[in-house]
Amino acid sequence: MDSTVLSGQLDPEDLRDVVRAYQQVCSEIITRFDGHIAQLLGDGLLVYFGYPQAHEDDAQRAIRVG
Repeated sequence: MDSTVLSGQLDPEDLRDVVRAYQQVCSEIITRFDGHIAQLLGDGLLVYFGYPQAHEDDAQRAIRVG
């Protein structure tokens, strides 16, 4: 998602709604694969796999989420 381009095309309230919807979808997928969202940064996310509980396939889980 390119929020910089969108910010020039949408009203601030509409952009906020789009970013929140994007974050919600990402959160659902990350949670499904036992990822941990450390920080939401607009259209960027800092996500950990293997925290707080490690799995043997955390690298594969991260790839699937991506």
